[in-house]
Amino acid sequence: MNPSGDVIFVLPSARIGGGTQEAIRLCADLRMRGVDSRVLALWKHPTALGLLESELFASVPITTLSRLTPRRRFAIPHMFLLMVLFLIYVWRAGIWRRGAKVKLVTTHYSTLPFGWFAPRLRRYCFLQDEEWLFVPDGMTRRILRSFILFCCASSRVVTSNEYISARISSAGIHPEAEARIWASSLFESKEVSRDRSIDIAMLLRHGSIKRLDLYLQLLHSAGKKGRQFAVITCEDDIAETASKSAAVCLLRPSDEEMKTLYERSKLFVLLSDREGFGLPPLEAMGSGCVPVCRDSGGIRCYMKGPLKENVIPLDSPVEIVWERLDSLLADPRHLSDLSDMARTIFAEGARAAVEARSVALTLLSS
Repeated sequence: MNPSGDVIFVLPSARIGGGTQEAIRLCADLRMRGVDSRVLALWKHPTALGLLESELFASVPITTLSRLTPRRRFAIPHMFLLMVLFLIYVWRAGIWRRGAKVKLVTTHYSTLPFGWFAPRLRRYCFLQDEEWLFVPDGMTRRILRSFILFCCASSRVVTSNEYISARISSAGIHPEAEARIWASSLFESKEVSRDRSIDIAMLLRHGSIKRLDLYLQLLHSAGKKGRQFAVITCEDDIAETASKSAAVCLLRPSDEEMKTLYERSKLFVLLSDREGFGLPPLEAMGSGCVPVCRDSGGIRCYMKGPLKENVIPLDSPVEIVWERLDSLLADPRHLSDLSDMARTIFAEGARAAVEARSVALTLLSS
């Protein structure tokens, strides 16, 4: 392993989710460079990444600090206990040992206080979104924003894409690098079929910003029109409900299963209120499946050129989304052109992401 020292990524938990996977992927990339990097999860979570069969996660050591499960009403007392356990952990890891070069990388607002256990120049924040936007507008949001920006200002910030870099720079904090997110090359199809049996694919999840309610409205419209749709989910109850009407329902599928579905699908729809990036629509683009997205933020990193016409304002009703989907399905030639553009954006963005990511990996491994 690299003698320059260790890198410890601090996650709230190892639950299934895009932010968690990107932090682990960054850790795995460092290990590929010979850096002894690892993940420390604060809480135990019932939907842990161990449910997924993936070489990526198998290659990264993941330690869970406690057997506590995340509960909002117990968050404050849990934090005090976790601070004690974390202090013991970092002492054993030798973060404050003379000559040590261990770096701490926080990945979520709940992990930011744990970065203070590392010296300033070895304290990093991997920023994937403006997390204060996840709470309703008001005093709580303003306090959370001030807290996050204060912690970022006293850390070395690495962002996940150019959209987040621009947003955080507008707040006066300038990232040192971008560990740019992009979809895996596994999702890129070299040859695609124009004969696609699925009209609309979508990923359904719980959570207020994921807008399951809008998806259910959309599914009702699709059913009335006789459209074939496919559902991907990691939630058992959603899978049970969706399987009754969906042509295809995938519960915690592998990447290969998702790619196969995207190759069969004409459109992918994303209805979230907020996404720091929004990986699923981009993954679909690699197979020529055309995305239609509400303007959740990070999707602007790849909804470019002609695809901008498929970005729906957040204040538009779900009927506007359906009208866009329906009009595309009724115009096969235009849909084919957008499919080609989606694949081009995927390939060009992948090359740019590799270059930007290399700078971030050098920063973290030096």
